Amino acid sequence: MNNKFKQRTFRGAFLLVFFLLVPKVSADIFYEVTWPDRKVWLVGTIHLVSHSKSTLSEHAIAAIAESDYVWTEMTPNELARSADLLFAAGMRAEPFLQEELEPELWQQLAALSARVGLAPSILERMEPWLIEYVLMVMVLRAEGFDTRQGIDHQVFGYAEALKKTILGFENAEQQVEILEASAERTAAKAHVGRILTEVDTVAEDLLELERLWQAGDLETIFQQIVEPMSDYAEHVLLTERNQSWFRTLIAEIAEGETH
Repeated sequence: MNNKFKQRTFRGAFLLVFFLLVPKVSADIFYEVTWPDRKVWLVGTIHLVSHSKSTLSEHAIAAIAESDYVWTEMTPNELARSADLLFAAGMRAEPFLQEELEPELWQQLAALSARVGLAPSILERMEPWLIEYVLMVMVLRAEGFDTRQGIDHQVFGYAEALKKTILGFENAEQQVEILEASAERTAAKAHVGRILTEVDTVAEDLLELERLWQAGDLETIFQQIVEPMSDYAEHVLLTERNQSWFRTLIAEIAEGETH
């Protein structure tokens, strides 16, 4: 499966769940953690979906209605800000990418870029991690995946309709820094080679993850995301972030409200 893109596409979906609870198969990805005087619900979400039947369950919607606050990876405002920051951070000065790649590898990447409607002259000014993000999103959108149907978007919609306060574990700057850090130990040649290898199966891989989400098969999702990771990527994308999110959550629920 397309490991690195899955890490990015689903990074906000399961990190907190993985840290707090041992994964187990359930009817859907929904957990309740109860203290004597407070409660936390953990809901697994996905950013991109292709089927309208991938929707929040009734008890997840009820949990949002009962909560004082809704915590997400990023707030809608920060999510909107992140696109500009991604491009600002992911554009490179000289040497351009073409100069770091073998001619055959560059030609393959340029052909892929042209195939999805992105000029190679733009591509060569991008860092490989940004190229991966842009190309994979363009390919998935062409295959019918849509963030507007994503479970994150549904959570935002219900929370806003119910006038709940939406809080974020990360801001846009922090997320961009994490994406940069996760790729810093991968050489450009290796990174581009992986993009070329994985792009043709990314839609199939995401469809499989969506099916697993619909089935509530958190155990398999966990295995498929974590098992191919390098130790460094797992540390940056999962361990450090989970610890940070957990500290934030514990500090907030110490005040006794429902999240």
